Amino acid sequence: MLLNFIHDSLRRLGFSIPGDLGIIGFDNTEVAHLLDLTTIDYPVVQQAENAFSILQNRRNNTNNELNTLLYKLVERKSTLTQYLYWLLCYWCCLT
Repeated sequence: MLLNFIHDSLRRLGFSIPGDLGIIGFDNTEVAHLLDLTTIDYPVVQQAENAFSILQNRRNNTNNELNTLLYKLVERKSTLTQYLYWLLCYWCCLT
């Protein structure tokens, strides 16, 4: 929902998306699809399972293996292609 607000606010201020600014979401929701926003799709269920496993590992003093999370860039019309690789690399470094 926040991305929807940002997208609408930038357009009302006269910014062109993706001409002036690019926007990337990180959850690939229906809103992102409806607004044609580029987003990063990630496995929410596996991420939650990992969080639970981390808590169990700490509680039981174990080191059970975590799921490998596979992220996928879903390119739509809110970014320019030439910047997508850089943005994805930057985002992955932050997580």
